[in-house]
Amino acid sequence: MNFLKSLLSYEGLSIPAETVIDEILADRQGGKWLPNWPTSPQRIEMLKKWVTIAADENYGDIIRRRIDNIAQHPEGLDYNIIFELVKTAFANEGIPINVRRNYTYPVRYIYERSKMGDECFKFLINLVTENKHMEIRRQAAYSIRNFIDLDKRRKSVLEDVISHLDVPELSEILEEAIKKPENDTSNG
Repeated sequence: MNFLKSLLSYEGLSIPAETVIDEILADRQGGKWLPNWPTSPQRIEMLKKWVTIAADENYGDIIRRRIDNIAQHPEGLDYNIIFELVKTAFANEGIPINVRRNYTYPVRYIYERSKMGDECFKFLINLVTENKHMEIRRQAAYSIRNFIDLDKRRKSVLEDVISHLDVPELSEILEEAIKKPENDTSNG
């Protein structure tokens, strides 16, 4: 396994090769091959590199799927680190929009499996209201509708956002979130 780790320092190694080696080294059962790899500084730097480089649609999606897998099975990585990777990817204009919008998938896992629900909600709200790309704004609105639980506070925030949105399509999606039966806060 040290041989595989040493390959990662080879400058000519492709992104697909790096993602495969990372998955082998991290091994979803807690890094049984290289126990220190999942949280090692070398790995974290590699993951940061992936979300900051310009990538075509193919490589971008390979990276996004690997980050998505890590969010589902953190392999020892702290969710704060994973969330920073996702936020960096969303901000990276060198990644095609149709790949960046799908970074809402790892946000879902972070939301569901960590104690970062409010941070995820605020991040998605920010994407809906501030992102310059309609595809990303729409995907973030659908994410709020599909997996964010709305307590009274979040519902109030969402109502305020809707009242200031100038895009009817986004308002309609967010109104659907409020109307979902599981988000009905009228009895409590």
